[in-house]
Amino acid sequence: MPGTRFDARHMSVNPALHVAASMVAAATPMASIPPKERDAASALSDLIGKGTLTAPLSDMEGLIYVTTSLDVNKLAGDPLPRDTCEFSHQDKQVWVTSEWRKKGKVSKGLLAAKVYDDQNRERIAISPRKVSLPVDLMRSTFSFPLEGLSPGVYRIDLFWDGSPVWRTFLRVTD
Repeated sequence: MPGTRFDARHMSVNPALHVAASMVAAATPMASIPPKERDAASALSDLIGKGTLTAPLSDMEGLIYVTTSLDVNKLAGDPLPRDTCEFSHQDKQVWVTSEWRKKGKVSKGLLAAKVYDDQNRERIAISPRKVSLPVDLMRSTFSFPLEGLSPGVYRIDLFWDGSPVWRTFLRVTD
């Protein structure tokens, strides 16, 4: 499953998806890299761009917490919705809620997200939007439809200024 090598600081994975945290030190077998790419020298950025490799996660001090859920709260002061990692096509959409706070020098940036299938192919892109981080806690929420996603495991990457800073996996069922 592309992108499962991680450290817990940058990613949340529900144990129900059976993704082991020990995969940080795992390796990709050469047989899983297409022969054409295996025989030619390539820059890592080229391999990431082609989807052969998954982009590494970057640090973003201002990211406090992220959850995926079936719904969203109307008010920012409300408790976070219950974290969900398995969705049915009957659910219609996935909500992603992130909490941010200004920490360090970074106070403005572009927030975006992408959803990938188990072959590391981009399936959904959430357009970047400008965000200003306050000193107090701020919530940002977006959703994406489950329509068009076949049953399986999908990866969500959250991006800050074009770099992935958080990742999780979810399962879609009929």
